[in-house]
Amino acid sequence: MPIRNSKQPLHSGLKASADAPDPLREVRSLKRWVRIGVYCAIFGSEPLYIFVLHMSATQVVTGLVIGLIIAFTAIEGAFAQMFKLRKRSAYPNVILVRLGGAPGVGDAAANGLATVQQLLRVEVGFVALRNGEGEISLVAAAGIESEAGQLLLGDQAETIAEVMATLQPCVKALGAQEFSSKLLSPVLLRPHRLVLVPIVSLKHSIGAIGLVARNGRGDLKDTQLLQAIGVALGLSLENLGQTQELQGALSLLSATLDSTTDGILVVDRDGKIQSFNEKFMQMWRIPRQILEARNDDDALAYVLDQLQQPEAFLKKVRELYMSPEAESYDLLLFKDGRVVERFSKPQRVAGKIAGRVWSFRDITERRAAEAALESSERRFRTMIENSSDGIALVASDGIVSYAGPSTERILGYTAEQMKGMNAFDLMHPDDFGRLAE
Repeated sequence: MPIRNSKQPLHSGLKASADAPDPLREVRSLKRWVRIGVYCAIFGSEPLYIFVLHMSATQVVTGLVIGLIIAFTAIEGAFAQMFKLRKRSAYPNVILVRLGGAPGVGDAAANGLATVQQLLRVEVGFVALRNGEGEISLVAAAGIESEAGQLLLGDQAETIAEVMATLQPCVKALGAQEFSSKLLSPVLLRPHRLVLVPIVSLKHSIGAIGLVARNGRGDLKDTQLLQAIGVALGLSLENLGQTQELQGALSLLSATLDSTTDGILVVDRDGKIQSFNEKFMQMWRIPRQILEARNDDDALAYVLDQLQQPEAFLKKVRELYMSPEAESYDLLLFKDGRVVERFSKPQRVAGKIAGRVWSFRDITERRAAEAALESSERRFRTMIENSSDGIALVASDGIVSYAGPSTERILGYTAEQMKGMNAFDLMHPDDFGRLAE
């Protein structure tokens, strides 16, 4: 899988992106209005202090300062918790939306990494996923070259394996001298830390995302937020991978069905068209738009109009729909002279009947060849049986397989007696020399 690389870290946040609004906008707006209301209440109480309580200017100023400090501390503390809770639900949703339209796992990993960079405001990151052989490989990197990401991935292989096994994020301090030479990134000349987050789907880890950021970033200390981000990435990437596998399997199945000489039609339990191949469309001469629109009534009208016995066709179809377990084989005679074999079997999904598969095979040419062969055989047999000459069919080993009626008059053996005899036993010894010549 190719590595998606972006050396430009994204720090502008989601507010700058037209298609990705700030997921914390509502909380920010609420915080702004609470501040305005509290501060207005504090400053609006000055007349009460001065004219009613007759407090001095020093006392009023002191009270205002203390009130502002208490209000600011309370507001910041309360909204810090609100922001934290909001991020735990909003950030995973942003990731799920961003990755939903990705064309492939590699592109989705790169989009997911860029989204996490925006949300958590980190400079350097990478995504590593377990491949088909069970090995961890780099699929996306940002803020660093791919080669540097490979080096970092190799250095942290044991830690990444532990993170994936425990499903718990891990934080490691990075020394500038230890890592800057490998990562070749000026942002690492200052103290940083590496945060490794397992990418989890359905209770099992499929990889890890590594984030390098300055020490002190609050979001990187929120373990629950990091785990939620890892789960969102895991669900998106695994679902996309399964979708790709399913699309590949469906493409292979479609190619296989289109390559067969039989016309195939798949319907659900109510007889509604679910799938068909090109041969079916050509055989029944039904316009593509009718089949693709799943217009069952129009398709059936095309079918019945071509048959010599449409009532018998419908009767058989109804019988099979009344007996989902039944299988069927019969012949269909077309008005244009074609002869088609019809097979039908129930379609099973996970052991349960989900519909029915119809298979149609045009045997017009085969039937014509069989009829011609039968006619030729009848003419040949009539000619032999009415011939005055003794005629026999002899295999390469000399065994008689057929003898005409006249052989009894000439050789004295009935046709049944001669069948299975060795023709050389019936020859005069003087004739062997001429046969050899």
